[in-house]
Amino acid sequence: MIVNQVCFLVPASFFYKPDINQEYFLSFRQDLEEMRRKSQSIAYRQDGYIKNNYLRRLKQYNEELDLTALKNREEFVSILKGETDEMKVACLYNLIRYYKLLPHLRTFNR
Repeated sequence: MIVNQVCFLVPASFFYKPDINQEYFLSFRQDLEEMRRKSQSIAYRQDGYIKNNYLRRLKQYNEELDLTALKNREEFVSILKGETDEMKVACLYNLIRYYKLLPHLRTFNR
């Protein structure tokens, strides 16, 4: 239970790596940057198609990142659950400390 809770609280950006540096996401970012530059140039400033296309692609990029983070988060949880108790404690401790998650965790009274 605590494994799921901690992994849920860890930011999605933790789970992007190394997928975010693959060619698919790199070309996505390059396309977005090119569209952004075009939308800011004088020649395309009034072109609504560029802006709409940029917003649509940006939404698609963010959805792809979310799916990647979800897949990697689930994989991380399943791997962590298979580890020894000492390894679980060490990983959870490091995540809680690094992301300052302690105030966000539920407390349990005995």
